[in-house]
Amino acid sequence: MNRIMTDSVLVSFETTWATAAVAHDTTTLLCMLANNFVDTNWQGMLRTRRDVLASGPVAPPGLTQHFSEWRIDRFDNTVLVRGLNTIAGADNKPVSTLRFTDVLRYLDGRWQATAAQETMVRQ
Repeated sequence: MNRIMTDSVLVSFETTWATAAVAHDTTTLLCMLANNFVDTNWQGMLRTRRDVLASGPVAPPGLTQHFSEWRIDRFDNTVLVRGLNTIAGADNKPVSTLRFTDVLRYLDGRWQATAAQETMVRQ
């Protein structure tokens, strides 16, 4: 993977990660999450890489994710990605909205997520 990540590649990384989390695609998650990854989820619980891999899908089937309000900041081998994830049901009506901040680092020749945090936005 290229060390230089354009905005479109970062958005693709984020959407692939979100899709893998929903589908519980452990092969993809193993590649994307650093060994020291820690997530502070919307409920305030800490989840390590091991926790994420051991858990099931993060959402029931039939939900879709719509990302917006991207903000990307780069610092040498670290990237902060912030945005809004609106989760919709089969009728395309919003079920929940999460504001997120993700930290990506260039480690072992590839970009990996080292930290994540989600906050539920009141509807």
